[in-house]
Amino acid sequence: MKSKIIIVLLLLTSSVYSQIGDVIDGDFKNLKDISKYNLVFDYSGLEIPNYRSEEIFIKNKIEKMDYEEGENFKKLWYSYRESKYEPMFIEYFNKQFKKGKVSVNKNDDTEYVMRIHTMSIYTGYNIYVWDANSKINVLISVYKKGDEDNLLIKLKYSEIDGKAPYGSDFDFGYRISKSYVKLAKSIAFDIKKKSL
Repeated sequence: MKSKIIIVLLLLTSSVYSQIGDVIDGDFKNLKDISKYNLVFDYSGLEIPNYRSEEIFIKNKIEKMDYEEGENFKKLWYSYRESKYEPMFIEYFNKQFKKGKVSVNKNDDTEYVMRIHTMSIYTGYNIYVWDANSKINVLISVYKKGDEDNLLIKLKYSEIDGKAPYGSDFDFGYRISKSYVKLAKSIAFDIKKKSL
């Protein structure tokens, strides 16, 4: 009985990761012999649900805070990208492959580039009795360095939600970082399943 439950749980976990990514162009088979990727994170044209632009979102948030709190929010909004989201993505992607069979890193002088273009971020919230997970929509493009027009694969991952443990989810950065953790696991799962 226990083994049946474990098998069902494994299948459910697999389906969660494998049902997220949509191939827009190229093929996972093109990634078969790639063991290292240089990561490029791109936040250009970032959309925030219910706001006309990222700038209006930040301005709206700041107007609801005192000066010091508002300036701190603006600083964290941008700095969390390098201090939380990107390191979490790298850590959890690399954890999915034994003995570094496939790995990613920033500023790595390697032949292949994986561009993570975050198209939209929903921050989620926690106001004690009500909460909502963060969500991100992302385009992933893989290509040889210097040959961005010749894509090996282009993928879209939609509505990647991040559930932070209760008590730590009051910080928007921590909630959003959990979306990047799930994204990393999803991409790694797809690469293992469909290209290796």
